[in-house]
Order: sequence, then structure tokens, then C-alpha cells
Amino acid sequence: MYLYLNEKNLDKILLIDDTEIKQGTGIIKDNQEKREYSIRELMKLSITESDNTAYVKLVNYVGKEKLQKFGNDIGALNTMKGKPTDCFGIKIHII
Repeated sequence: MYLYLNEKNLDKILLIDDTEIKQGTGIIKDNQEKREYSIRELMKLSITESDNTAYVKLVNYVGKEKLQKFGNDIGALNTMKGKPTDCFGIKIHII
């Protein structure tokens, strides 16, 4: 996916400021010492830790429109749809 979005340097460092800290799951919100993360680290944290801050930082960095186009191109018709404050259209089913 990152090649599709023209990002070739996964080691590029992104700064997370205090306004970007998201509550909920993840470890970034609890680590006040570290505020610089590579794209690679943010991808890993968003997947392995379900880190909300990492996920939202990546979405904002890449852009919702690009992610929606990527999703549509691979057949995910509800990518990035929903209210701006929800999980970007991801439906959660509790069984």
C-alpha cells in the first residue's frame, strides 16, 4: 500500500504534537518522552497495538482522499466513510 501512495521512505520521521494524542488503545498516548516516530513505527503500532494516535497520524499524513481511492481501487467500497469523529467507516461487529 505504501508504494501505491508514493511513500518510499518508511523511515521518514513524523512528529506527534500534544494536539494529536488520541485516547483509547495504544502506547503513544502514555509515552510523553517520545514524540518522534518513523512511518514504519507508526504502521507497526497501529497494527500490533491498535494505537489510535498512530492510526490517525498516518491517516492525516497520507490523506483521507488517497486512502479512500486506494480502498475503492481494491474493492473496499466503504473505506473512510462515516462521520469525521468515528472509526472512518469501520463497522465493529460484536459477537
